[in-house]
Amino acid sequence: MGSSGSSNESAYGAVDDLGMWTRPLSQAELIGIYQAGLKGKGVPQATYPPPSLAAVAASGNVTLVYPGWAKGYTLEASPGLSPASWGTVSIAPGIVNGNSTVTMPITPGAQFFRLRH
Repeated sequence: MGSSGSSNESAYGAVDDLGMWTRPLSQAELIGIYQAGLKGKGVPQATYPPPSLAAVAASGNVTLVYPGWAKGYTLEASPGLSPASWGTVSIAPGIVNGNSTVTMPITPGAQFFRLRH
């Protein structure tokens, strides 16, 4: 597929899929493209997994952690699961090891969290 001029460093092969972007790809996009390739699918058939949301409780606080690439998602909280009860979490996330993190005090009663796109 290339050579420095001598045939000693050249190789023969075929390009299966080629994609070019004018922007950096997110981690989710890279994972989706890679996993589609493992299944014999091309770039146009790639799907991207939704980001995961993890919660860790410690010392009277809950820390929510989700991938840093999930920039188009909004962190929401609710005391119940009815559609009208969800509201945006007002605490801005920090970045730790490439992940978005939000730490807030634990409040009495149930609290649910989600990432909404």
